[in-house]
Amino acid sequence: MTAPVQPAQSFPDVGTMLEKFADALEVIIGGFGHPWAESSQAAAESALEDTLAGRWAQRPVLLATSLVAALLNHTEDHLRGMALLAGQERILMVPFTLVRPVLGSAARANFLLERNISARERVRRAMSIKLKMISELDRIGLASSTTEIANIVEGAKQAGFHVTLPGRRRSGEDPPPQIGPPLPREMSLVRAVLDDVPGDETGDIVYRVASAFVHGEPHFTSLMSVRDHSPNPAPESTTVQLGMRLDNFVVFTASAIFAVHRTAMAALAYAGLPDSVWLDVIGPTLLRWQASLHAVRETAFRDMREGLPGG
Repeated sequence: MTAPVQPAQSFPDVGTMLEKFADALEVIIGGFGHPWAESSQAAAESALEDTLAGRWAQRPVLLATSLVAALLNHTEDHLRGMALLAGQERILMVPFTLVRPVLGSAARANFLLERNISARERVRRAMSIKLKMISELDRIGLASSTTEIANIVEGAKQAGFHVTLPGRRRSGEDPPPQIGPPLPREMSLVRAVLDDVPGDETGDIVYRVASAFVHGEPHFTSLMSVRDHSPNPAPESTTVQLGMRLDNFVVFTASAIFAVHRTAMAALAYAGLPDSVWLDVIGPTLLRWQASLHAVRETAFRDMREGLPGG
């Protein structure tokens, strides 16, 4: 008889589960790259390098897959940060803050790994992201972008893409050239990677909540548990405690876990690796996440002013 799966009982428990996801993602990263599996989509697209090469890159497919690898590393690193800080008693908000970069990098990797697009479209997406990257580096004085941008634009035109030059921003800055349709905004990418979560609005809600913590918007206080705490109450003096409930934390961090899981599966599919590479490592932890979500489904994000259970 199989023993029932135990849900998370504490914040350190959640931290341990997050760490296991980071460990499993490290396995994916280690297998994502040359030499590709012979029958993989990655190998088939790599064979098209010569047809896509030009002034923008001699190996544009490699550039695209390298960008995916960088984004997966960014995801793993921030996931480890969430894991480390989840069990720290005096840190409440930082794990919520780290959900957004985990979602952002996983969603961008998922965007580049989309299965039903051509190698040409994948390269276009990667080059569009690179143009934005160069532009941002230039704005902070870390890149001289003129020549590199010109090469990418010329390469895009050689490949048959339509390139547009958006108008100057009100700030006086020139946005990067646009290859084909504009890149989706980050919220749209997060919405796409979470689109299997029940409720069409899930991605937007999660992104907005995480953004409140990232930017220090005052409404972040409404997303935490609040309790008046005045040991010696006086009309002119009130002390308010902010806290994080375990049930809320489990539900919110589950969005990052879902995004990581979906992106890991997309990376395996593109690389031609079996799902077992991921599932054999992360399967037990996935079951524990499911059990944890089931345990808190009736209480999460309810009665936010009635005490601080779990933390």
